[in-house]
Amino acid sequence: IGTSSRSNAATYLKAFDEIRRLFAEQQASVQMGFTAAHFSFNAEGGRCEACKGEGVVSIPMQFMADIVIPCEECHGKRYKKEVLDVKYQGKSIYDVLEMTVADAMVFFGEGNSATEQRIVKRLQPLLDVGLGYIKLGQSSSTLSGGENQRV
Repeated sequence: IGTSSRSNAATYLKAFDEIRRLFAEQQASVQMGFTAAHFSFNAEGGRCEACKGEGVVSIPMQFMADIVIPCEECHGKRYKKEVLDVKYQGKSIYDVLEMTVADAMVFFGEGNSATEQRIVKRLQPLLDVGLGYIKLGQSSSTLSGGENQRV
């Protein structure tokens, strides 16, 4: 799965591609000309440029470990305000990434669209191996070795 701060279970299982596509299909996205790429924290467009979509900024300390603080621009949410204003079923992309796998299964499982069903199908293996408690946007670098193996 990797240890990059940008890697997470949802991106690894390709569920995040479907989630981004779902947000891009919303009327507010269409009106603002947003594509699925705007809902990626890895690419320019929708991510917060102050922190490059990390949600945090690192302050170098000369003789100590760097200090990592939440980004003052996005307040740790990784996206520009306009992107966060787009809602799907009342939730922003940030809200969805903060959901646990189990919560996301319920949230997307209530929908009938093919995209929602693909999201549920891609998340199901995480539930099957007992990882329903991890957040969709949780960095793989914060998972234990055992959790990473199960993903």
